[in-house]
Amino acid sequence: MRRKIKRLMALLTAYGPRYVCSTIASDSLQKIGLLDRLQLTKEKIRTDAQKRFENEIAHGPFRGMKVSSSAWWGRYDLASKLLGQYECHVLAEIVALSRSHDHFVDIGAADGYYVVGCVKSGLYTSATAFEIVERGRDVTRENARLNAVDGRIVVRGEADVAALAEIVEIQGPSVVLCDIEGGEFDLLNDAMLNTLQNSTVIVELHDGFIRVEDDRRDNLFKNAGKYFDIRPIERQGPKVNGFTELADWSDDERMLAFSEGRPVLMEWILLSPKPVPSDSADKLH
Repeated sequence: MRRKIKRLMALLTAYGPRYVCSTIASDSLQKIGLLDRLQLTKEKIRTDAQKRFENEIAHGPFRGMKVSSSAWWGRYDLASKLLGQYECHVLAEIVALSRSHDHFVDIGAADGYYVVGCVKSGLYTSATAFEIVERGRDVTRENARLNAVDGRIVVRGEADVAALAEIVEIQGPSVVLCDIEGGEFDLLNDAMLNTLQNSTVIVELHDGFIRVEDDRRDNLFKNAGKYFDIRPIERQGPKVNGFTELADWSDDERMLAFSEGRPVLMEWILLSPKPVPSDSADKLH
């Protein structure tokens, strides 16, 4: 209670009494299961997009992919996905890397958007999804069936070194996407990085909004630097006004349609295998 009062006093000082009263009213609505104005708009956007595009991605590399109505993760990301704009900077890297890789791995696959899209589009021959939440695994399988790619996607639970070592041994160097809400600092230890050293890894960093030890980022970069060249992936803005399908939506609706609801400006890094030194390559022949 004391922490809540302290928060409200801070809001009062910063934004005034009307803002505080509105905040209290909004919190009260959510407690009894009703939506505030922002959530109402997002719900309208999701419903309208679902009807307009009939749950099929209309633009981008995953065009033609069907999306299950049983969304489990990122409920309000649907419009962005249907328009091919969701994490478009990450998607651009995945597309580029598909030219030199056949297998895609998603650690933290949620509803299977990436694994299903990568295989359905023909970018990758096969994929493996790791998701610790059972509902996420179920929806991933449903999405795979909807798109007739369930025979080429393996859905598993928690990722570990043994599981990734098996994939690399069978599939060879793969493209690995890691988005596990802060768990990346534990998962990507030296043993895992060593196992993936010939693969290419895309990592979303979550220390900006999840409390972790101050040295975790430094340790990750230090360990990764032994095996990989590290490059930040610049987040690109979606084409908010680039779709005629949304011409009848208001500016606010169009802007919210592409909001991914992130609490801070997120960061991604690309880990590319270090080139084999020429003298080491000579010894292999």
